[in-house]
Amino acid sequence: MGNARRTLAASAASAFLAIGALAASAAPVAADIGPGPSTYEKKTGSGPEACPEDRYCLYDEPHFNRAKPTATIWVYKGTQRNLHSAESGAGGDQAQSIYNNTDDTISVYRDWLYSTTQCLLLPPFSVHSDLSMYYIENAISSTSTLPALQCRN
Repeated sequence: MGNARRTLAASAASAFLAIGALAASAAPVAADIGPGPSTYEKKTGSGPEACPEDRYCLYDEPHFNRAKPTATIWVYKGTQRNLHSAESGAGGDQAQSIYNNTDDTISVYRDWLYSTTQCLLLPPFSVHSDLSMYYIENAISSTSTLPALQCRN
């Protein structure tokens, strides 16, 4: 009886290790479950062409600063929890036009921390030259690239 128990215990331990190794190999990597690094740049310029590839840009003036080429552009990548903070370039509540030059869907929120009071969904490579049409000009306070924080109807 002692040998049978040892054999059974050894078999169970081997099966447990094999299942554990399989589970570890199938575990998602950090890039699959969380956002990548968030970055920003503050610059001046005009037009959608001033927005770098793989970034989304908030423009200080309507129509992408065309009437005022020295106006500010806030250039972002990733989720920005609070656009009023220095870590996000202090661009909160200032945008009047926006260009999503990424292959991600971007959600922009009227209030910070992804408030549900008002949200505008920006499909990949979309433009909104005058945010007053959506009553969200000078009011964007946070953005998200995460599907879990996407605008809800």
